Amino acid sequence: MNILVRVDVSQTIGFGHLFRAIKISKYFNAKKVIFLINSSSEKIYKVLREKKITFETIRSKKITNKSVEKVQDKNIQIIDANKTVEIAKYYKVKLILIDDYKKDYVWHKVIKNNKINLAVIDDLNDKKVYCDLYINLNKKKKEIRHNFLLKSCKIINGHTNNPFLFKNFKKKYALKINRIHICLSSATKKNFV
Repeated sequence: MNILVRVDVSQTIGFGHLFRAIKISKYFNAKKVIFLINSSSEKIYKVLREKKITFETIRSKKITNKSVEKVQDKNIQIIDANKTVEIAKYYKVKLILIDDYKKDYVWHKVIKNNKINLAVIDDLNDKKVYCDLYINLNKKKKEIRHNFLLKSCKIINGHTNNPFLFKNFKKKYALKINRIHICLSSATKKNFV
């Protein structure tokens, strides 16, 4: 199975989402993982190349919303989703994994209407989603607004039962750790990325 990962990333926003999506994408036993990003940054391209990640770029003609968390205009989402579907079909993708606060059920429905499975990574749980798998690493199951989800949607939630973060952690690393680095974003004073 091939999967496509859709994430918005630039030198100022989305870098934490990119690293999270890279980590999560490894758990899907895919033959091939393709990242679809909206960046034109050589620094981001370099990171992806160093990690030997296949990637494509996507650009919307007009971006009216530069907010990280505010949902994009319906028409912009539809254009973006159609471009995503086109690339997914080219790579014969069976699953799209998206980590982007600016896309909601409008974008999701375009994907699902093209018979492609969809997994949504979300921290906020503040908008309707239309997906097969909902991943929220911050909320407990009882805190998730289920009315935002399809009835058939599977949920992976919270830090304590999160297979993406804690799979075999104790066995492999408990006695070996002497330093931990956590990447939360690309906004650093020293410009590490």
